[in-house]
Amino acid sequence: MKLSKRYRLVVGITAIAIISLYCFKNYARSCKNEYGIITAVSTKIFDFNILKVNLDSSLTNRSILIVNNNINKTIYKNGKVSSGISNNYGHRVFSVFMDDQKIYEFGHFSKNNWYTFDYVLDIIENESSIEIDVCIKGSGTPYDDFFYKKFEYGPNGNLDKVVYLSKEKKIYSIDSLIE
Repeated sequence: MKLSKRYRLVVGITAIAIISLYCFKNYARSCKNEYGIITAVSTKIFDFNILKVNLDSSLTNRSILIVNNNINKTIYKNGKVSSGISNNYGHRVFSVFMDDQKIYEFGHFSKNNWYTFDYVLDIIENESSIEIDVCIKGSGTPYDDFFYKKFEYGPNGNLDKVVYLSKEKKIYSIDSLIE
């Protein structure tokens, strides 16, 4: 069976387009934190942000979710990371849920929409409380306007208080901020 010229042309153009897109993505990943036209375009098309979650061995059977609040998308569920950290200028806010309760919220300010970041979360169980350490690596100053919020629940499951923490995990209360 002889293929028509039009069919061969369409197949050829499609193959070239797929190979070009693959090469563009690999090149853009290699220079993802250097400003240039390639980075500006590629961060609109691809998700180069990375999320890595390290769980304490005692937490492996717990239901842990991480949600990107900016686009209301679950980016970590059942031990699996999915894409979904968009490159936006402004605040990037994430919520951590365990057993259907919000236990932490953290975020930072991105000064440019082409900045990409690697987020590493260590979730540890410490004497019946859960602690989260967040490490952000990337362009610019990822700890500008960085915050933690820890949600503490009472024995009846109701929210008792929200504790605001700095990067060094110092507790700030409303009284200390007023003084």
